Amino acid sequence: MRIFIALLCIATFGASQGMLADEQELMETARLGSVTYNISIRFWEDEIREFTPPERKDAINELSSRFDKGTLSPLETFELVRLLSIDGRSEEEEKTIELLATRVDNILAADPKNHQALVTSVKLESRKGNNDILFSLLADTTLQDITYRSLFIELSNLHFGSGNYEKAEEVIDYVLAVDSLDTEALMTKASIRATSMIYRILTQGFVIFTEEIEQTEPKDRLPNTVKQINDKYKQIDFSYVEKAIQVDPENFEFHCFMGTVKEFILYLHYLVILAAIEEEDSLPRFTEETVPVLKDIKESLEHALETKPPGDIDVFMALAMHYLVVADYGTARSYAQKAIEARPDLDQSYDALITVINFQRQAVEDDVEAGFNESIEVIEKKKQSKPLQLIDRLMQLHPLVYEGEYEEVKKKLEFIEEDYPNEASLLLFKGGVLLRMGKVDEGISALSLAKMIDVKNEDILYNLGLASVLKKDYGEAKVYLEAALEVDPSDEEVKSLLEEVNAKFK
Repeated sequence: MRIFIALLCIATFGASQGMLADEQELMETARLGSVTYNISIRFWEDEIREFTPPERKDAINELSSRFDKGTLSPLETFELVRLLSIDGRSEEEEKTIELLATRVDNILAADPKNHQALVTSVKLESRKGNNDILFSLLADTTLQDITYRSLFIELSNLHFGSGNYEKAEEVIDYVLAVDSLDTEALMTKASIRATSMIYRILTQGFVIFTEEIEQTEPKDRLPNTVKQINDKYKQIDFSYVEKAIQVDPENFEFHCFMGTVKEFILYLHYLVILAAIEEEDSLPRFTEETVPVLKDIKESLEHALETKPPGDIDVFMALAMHYLVVADYGTARSYAQKAIEARPDLDQSYDALITVINFQRQAVEDDVEAGFNESIEVIEKKKQSKPLQLIDRLMQLHPLVYEGEYEEVKKKLEFIEEDYPNEASLLLFKGGVLLRMGKVDEGISALSLAKMIDVKNEDILYNLGLASVLKKDYGEAKVYLEAALEVDPSDEEVKSLLEEVNAKFK
């Protein structure tokens, strides 16, 4: 197991012009929402998810041949099921599941304690969303022997996936009590510790830290941030990964885990300190001298790079993030490009490059147009290898929006809407365009539908408030804008428009 997923987001697009008295200019502040790309760090269950399409095809052919000959074990057959699922071969997948289920039932009828058949039956039931079988099996004290270690790993994964980190760790400790050098159990425990800490950081820690850093003197912000980073690392306890490295010193996953988890925590803090600095040309300098842990992170990632499996792009993603933090955007782009070359079939590869581009062009250089144009070049290359996502297709419209070609944008949106009906982000974009065109009633219709799908979307609420102002319905505008302010109390544009509404609604 090792499901640790972390998403880092940057590159948002929309109006942020502030309140303007002129009605035409006011319409131009209608928001189009955010087009958000990310650098994603992924630790999959096993190498199956990392197969490139040609590797996956070869694996399916090899396993299918052995399956037809009757030489495939139950767990190997389950691997074939997963490969067929990932490859989109639903009919073959269903037929294989039926045959596998029958075979497992026959094995268990003859040998109720057969380890492979028990684990396979658990995996088959879990695919259907039924996890009761696992709890039922482990209620049998005769199966609580460590011989059935795989069942305990499955149980830990189940608790881990549901966010019950304490219970997940308790189960893994049972495995480690018998074999303290079980590398899968060690890494599972490390993943649990890291994920639970990151969850606390994202849901609680950064609210407090953001407030603290904004009130800190500029000269003390970076030292305080470094201290905060080190404190978080201590709470994760990387000793379990270090022990796994001692057992298997060349394992890619272990070194990659060390580097990417630390890089993720560092990057989150970087974004917080970046947001706290208002003056241009005063970005925080994250270097190996100012942030010593950068050296340790780079060493872990470079070690992982030496043994990187062909289909895995995690280390490329992490290195792109690493060089983005130290403001070496050329190297950051090169690693994101390597991810594309390694996996042109994955959205994450292209997303990483678009993220780096827009971080540099928008957050640092304040050149929105360059960010649009370079991002669209990446999207055009992506289109040659795989279907585009909705956010890609919306991104392609931004130059037309930038030039005020709203009629052309509206026509293109009609085609996109055929493929993505009732998508809140598309309806928000459409509503914003209609408001900018002066088609207020049509805009309200689109935005109202978007609100039904995404009730607490600040941009949708802002646009509905703006539309109400354009219709001079200040009471309705007040309701929407106050709701938007509840979502983000710091949004100055919402505050400004609400102040004007309050002045008129007395």
